[in-house]
Amino acid sequence: MTFRWDPSGSARLAFFEERKTAASVSQEPIPDNLNANLLLIQQWAINEDLGSGLFFRALELIRSMKPGEMEFNQKPDLYVVLILVLLLEKEEQEGRICISQNDILDSFIEIQSLLQLDPLNCSKNDFCDFISISRADWLIGPPGSKLPLILDSKTGLYYFRKSWQLEDSTKSLILKKANVPIQVPDENLLFQVLEDILLRHPVRFKEKALSLNPEQFLALFSAAHSSLLLLSVDPAREKLRLPYVFFDCSNDWDWRTSPCLPHPPVALQKEC
Repeated sequence: MTFRWDPSGSARLAFFEERKTAASVSQEPIPDNLNANLLLIQQWAINEDLGSGLFFRALELIRSMKPGEMEFNQKPDLYVVLILVLLLEKEEQEGRICISQNDILDSFIEIQSLLQLDPLNCSKNDFCDFISISRADWLIGPPGSKLPLILDSKTGLYYFRKSWQLEDSTKSLILKKANVPIQVPDENLLFQVLEDILLRHPVRFKEKALSLNPEQFLALFSAAHSSLLLLSVDPAREKLRLPYVFFDCSNDWDWRTSPCLPHPPVALQKEC
């Protein structure tokens, strides 16, 4: 299951809605035309905690993109791309968005050794050919393609299209921010803003005034004077402090066009 924050609604509601959708898929009746090889792959997906729902979703993707070849029979290329889709689902389920060609080939060999699928008695070269853009041009395309899977030939990485788009937009944003000339804020203004937030009109969480320790002050000033800076905080204890200060400060000078890239926690998404 993949999850993306939707700024139009609650993260919790979005999560449970996707769980509900996934559950409805997994409860669909099992088609009676699964051959022995597909049943083995389905069982592998279940053992890998992907479940039958994701297996049938992957199967339906292959069949919808290749409507003239509904039956897998002894076509090794269809089994290979089915496993490729399942491997990508597994990567996303574990928090990654892509998989390298070398990892795919190692997984193919491991799966074949485990399942002993007759159509997959192939060499590494055959596997590479089956998941190449030239051979699977109905399913896999280059970056920018509208096909469901993307292969970046420069890196040898495979993505779902939506995941590649997310990575590409994030990369473009970071490069854009990194190229923005540094506009160091007036330090007097910075001190005034912090005094407002922390002393004159302190924000309170659970009736306790917001405060910053010396390390957090240093992080704030570093961000204000750096071309590009990534701040990491303890999500259990500090998830509201620095983000709140960042976004409150942005009301006094415009950090939206500066190299600072703060990401608010869920509790501040709507407010900010």
